[in-house]
Amino acid sequence: MSRIPLYIARDVECFSQAQRERCVCVAVAAGQVSREGWADVVVQPPPSPFRRHSLGCACCVRDGLTVFLGGLFQERVRGVRQFDAVVLEVTPSEYADVQALLRQDALLAARYDVQVEELKEER
Repeated sequence: MSRIPLYIARDVECFSQAQRERCVCVAVAAGQVSREGWADVVVQPPPSPFRRHSLGCACCVRDGLTVFLGGLFQERVRGVRQFDAVVLEVTPSEYADVQALLRQDALLAARYDVQVEELKEER
């Protein structure tokens, strides 16, 4: 089994209809992303109130988003959700921190192929 493409996107509207049909979109907040066209839309969990350090801190890594993405992977393996890729919506200020967090987590790196550029429009 190959790794699942995971796209970190500041703007999820740039994905074509064909791309959306294959992707689950992980949105920043409920209601911000239209469910239309996506294989599924789920909302990121809020940050833990117990996190005291920056988003990419080694002691805080297995918190929130990484655990959530691990659960999403397990749902795909068990057949609960069907998708070919994940689009992770982030705010511009979170982009670099989320990218670093995902690349330093060994378990996520084994499951997901983190893409730092959004999908290009299919021709």
